[in-house]
Amino acid sequence: MKTFILELLLLLAAIDVVNGQNANFTLRSNFQFPAEPIAGVWGYEQNGHEFALVAGRQNLHIVDVTKPDTPILIISLPMASDWGKEVRTFQQFAFVSSESGAGLVVYDLSQLPSTNPDHYPKKEIAKAGGYNTYGHTLHIDTAAAVLYLNDGGSSHSWVFSLLPAPFSPDFMGFYQILGGIHDGYADNDTLFAAHIFSGFVAVVDMHNKLNPIVLSTFETPGKFPHNT
Repeated sequence: MKTFILELLLLLAAIDVVNGQNANFTLRSNFQFPAEPIAGVWGYEQNGHEFALVAGRQNLHIVDVTKPDTPILIISLPMASDWGKEVRTFQQFAFVSSESGAGLVVYDLSQLPSTNPDHYPKKEIAKAGGYNTYGHTLHIDTAAAVLYLNDGGSSHSWVFSLLPAPFSPDFMGFYQILGGIHDGYADNDTLFAAHIFSGFVAVVDMHNKLNPIVLSTFETPGKFPHNT
């Protein structure tokens, strides 16, 4: 009986912890884009202001969320139309993936919160390694200053170095040793690659960009890893 009571108390404590995880979230406001579907979103901070970088079908929207009860749209930067955009940041630069148009696009955000479009220089990296840089997802390993642009799972991911010039990423090669990935997460040159159509996640040593080393693989429930 004592064992049963102890197990019951532990179960109730675990349930309380799970319930408590949601208690710290409060909806403060919402911001809608009624004329445009939205894909990816990312947070960015500069000079004491917080911004939501919102990747829509046709624009990169920048919303000031410093006061979360009253978000303010700063500017919408036009891009090629597609539904799969994602956005990430490194230093004062925003990197946006696109499945059409110029492909990978870089914006300089150093003059935020300006409302003048001319204050946001743009660099388009249309091709790398002989392919149009049509990326479905992207991730930046900030510790290694490396950007991964993923084609969605078809065949490969582009690998770019962001140093010494983030505005002009340096193409370093492909990650394609086990085929294409839908999405990935990397930290300090260790990549967790979601091989969506193969049904497994690969853990990869990416220190040598020309010779990635697969450390291990594991299947996910349903064998359909969408992201890591």
